[in-house]
Amino acid sequence: MQDQTVPIGATSSIPPIDPFEFGGVAADIVPPSVDPLHGSLDDGFDVTGFNDIVTAEDMPAVSRDYSNEQYYGLIPHFNPTPAKNAINAPVIMASIESRIADLLDAPKSSTPLEALARAQALILYQIIRLFDGNIQARMAGESIMSVLETAALDILQYIHFPDPLGPDFTQTESMDIIMDFWSTWVFQESARRTFLISFFFIQLYRVLRGEQNLQCDGRLGLCHAWYLSSYLWNAPSAFDFAIAWKEKRHFLVTDTNLGEVFLEAEPEYYETFGKILLVGFVGIDRAKAWFYSKGGSL
Repeated sequence: MQDQTVPIGATSSIPPIDPFEFGGVAADIVPPSVDPLHGSLDDGFDVTGFNDIVTAEDMPAVSRDYSNEQYYGLIPHFNPTPAKNAINAPVIMASIESRIADLLDAPKSSTPLEALARAQALILYQIIRLFDGNIQARMAGESIMSVLETAALDILQYIHFPDPLGPDFTQTESMDIIMDFWSTWVFQESARRTFLISFFFIQLYRVLRGEQNLQCDGRLGLCHAWYLSSYLWNAPSAFDFAIAWKEKRHFLVTDTNLGEVFLEAEPEYYETFGKILLVGFVGIDRAKAWFYSKGGSL
């Protein structure tokens, strides 16, 4: 497969896709981006860290409801018993559609956690609808793309984007202070990633649809930032987070500016989210070559 990098300032040249071939063609055009997105559902949506959010003991009950919407609704789709087949697939999809309807009918999110949970639930269901290969599901998914965009914008009011030129104040703080900072960081980073992956997914959908005159500015038309550090992201406790913050480098990626990261970060710093965006913005061949040059593999 050829490198899929789109030059900054370029417009989309991918022809419109037949509705009945959307899922298969999507996998052929952008497998490096679609596969991790789809595969991340099996792992509890580790891309944006919902596991870290929904297991918090102080999470409001309403946010737990959104969590249940995601996981209980997805179990038969990804881990069915017996195996998903042509006979039971309509039943499974009907169950998922019922949960989506409940989610859309739910009251507007009123807390940061609730807004984040709603946005992530919508992403999960939209990925299923658009890439499952079911034409009815895809058409239903297309009809609420604007709802996903609104849900992503709803969490923007709660997000703090760190200043890349600002002081890294926690480097000089005590372990106790950094450990206290962990819960805030987990929510903020999950929200930052959810916001970004939502628009990455929306733009990916538009490209696959063959929409004309799509401009590529290299940052999805957004101002955003997120941390690249598998050590921070995968920290299982406040203590492990504090150790990683103190002893490991963490890269702040702003507006998809991967220059410093591309030159200095080692392969072990990348987790699923970082790999998705790296491939999406530099192309599969260049990403593979970079990992290979560093002694790793994509």
